[in-house]
Amino acid sequence: MAHTSYQIDSEDIASSTQIINNEKNDSKGLFIWSNSLGKKGLDYTTELNRASDIGTEAHEYFDDYLVNKVIPKSFENKEAEYCFNKFKNWWDDFSKQRIEVVFTEKSLVSVKHRYGGTLDALILLVDTNEYVLIDYKTGSNLYISYLAQAGSYSNLVLENTTITVNKFLLARFGKKDDPTDFEIREYNISDLKNSFEYFLILFEAYKTKQQIKKILKRRGTKIS
Repeated sequence: MAHTSYQIDSEDIASSTQIINNEKNDSKGLFIWSNSLGKKGLDYTTELNRASDIGTEAHEYFDDYLVNKVIPKSFENKEAEYCFNKFKNWWDDFSKQRIEVVFTEKSLVSVKHRYGGTLDALILLVDTNEYVLIDYKTGSNLYISYLAQAGSYSNLVLENTTITVNKFLLARFGKKDDPTDFEIREYNISDLKNSFEYFLILFEAYKTKQQIKKILKRRGTKIS
């Protein structure tokens, strides 16, 4: 995904993704994936960048369809097309209920906690008056770190608007040419509160790690 910089009073602050990636325990899955690439003679960094490009492309198409009902005429990556088709089918069914799009691809910062994040979509279910945060994923699995991210995002909405997020939809649309390779997981406001508490723990670990790095650098220790 494209990197977004966040600042408060001209000072750079960490993104929720940086904070979560600092301590997340998803490395086992990445190790298995990296090992499988090696067996196929594929370069890990090249494939990781390609997966990121596919995810970025798919996100752009998701957003354009959700807001403007635009169907892409062509795709740079076939996998992005597979992702989009699954998203479109899901959204067409989901949006049969009355929905208002509050915003999409919105970058926000928390002045209180000093972090930032870019949210995929926030919608209002008109009939129930519920605000729903949606986050898209294009990988093959779901991870606990995604809930920590959701908690951080729901707090960003709370700090920057008068809105309380009632629900969170974790929407995974896989890259396989398989219409069943998708899943939608719904979480409630209590789940989001617990997830935000988990995020704050990760944030404290992140800040402590940055302080330790500064100490080691002052003492001439090389940090990888």
